[in-house]
Formats: sequence, C-alpha cells, structure tokens
Amino acid sequence: MQIESKEWMEKKKAVTGRIFLCFVAISILALLYFNITPMSDLSALAQKFPEIGDTMQKTFARSYKMAVSLALFLVDIVLIGPFAYISYFGDHIKPRKGSPLNSVSFFDFGLLLALWFTLTLAGLHFQLLNYVRKVHAVFLTPSAFVLFSGAAFLIWIIALLVKFYSYTSYQRKELKKYAIRF
Repeated sequence: MQIESKEWMEKKKAVTGRIFLCFVAISILALLYFNITPMSDLSALAQKFPEIGDTMQKTFARSYKMAVSLALFLVDIVLIGPFAYISYFGDHIKPRKGSPLNSVSFFDFGLLLALWFTLTLAGLHFQLLNYVRKVHAVFLTPSAFVLFSGAAFLIWIIALLVKFYSYTSYQRKELKKYAIRF
C-alpha cells in the first residue's frame, strides 16, 4: 500500500514538473516575442485609430511591450494562485482509484490555464500585428485562432470537471473548504 502511494506521488510530481517546465519555457518565449516586436509595427497599429491624438499613439507604441509583459506576469499569477492553494491544502484528499486524471493535481490545472492564457495572448498579439503588416501571414486566420483557443479552453473545463468528479461527494465537500471565494 505504501509502495503504491510512493509511486503515485512520484508520477504526480513528474507530471507537475513537465507541465511547469513547459509553462516556463512558453512564457519566456512569449515575453521574448512581445518584446522583440518592432516599434514600426506598434506605431502602425496605433495609427489605425486616427481619432486618438498623436501623443496618445506614441505613448501606446512605447508602453505596449511593458504593459503586455506585466499583464502576462500578473494574470498568470492570479490564474495559478487559487489552484496552487487548493492543491496545497487539499493534498491530503486523494481521489478514487481508476480516474484518468489522478496523476494531475489542481496546481497542474492552474498551470494549464495560465499556459492557455499565455498562448492566447501571444496569438492575439500575432493577430494584431498581422493586421498592420504589409505581408500578411495566412497560416492562422482570426476565425481559426478563435476556434483553436476556444476548443483548448473547453477541453480544460471538461478535464477539470472530470478531475473534480473523480472525488466522492464527501471529498468534494472537503475540497470546497479550501476553495478561494471572491
């Protein structure tokens, strides 16, 4: 019994480690992508809105990179936080055996949500800049981007529900004690 528990914990740590490394790598690449954006593209994007004054357009072009980087960092923390909290304090509650998502913790779900947000933000950034470039990339149309992003979020919600219902009703009540309420 104790050997099974150790094997299960090792498997859980391996899954968390892989997801975390993937999240960190993609976040760093997204930050690099945001910050290597040419100022000419940002200025061209700001000029698409002539009703905004020149000063505001220049301010947008200069502050966009910093604002997007800061927003990505803060939103990722906000997305991961509640899942890390429930994972840490609810770790003693073990799901029923046989669930396909037993080795995935709630912290992993927080990481996956933050990963989804990071990829979606990078995709939106790409779509905005693709709109103002002279040569448009056609491999990712806006409708395909929305479809893929929405499908990924729907899969995340379904997986989270499967994980939540892998616990008994009593265990779900115990987990609700650790849920952060706003």
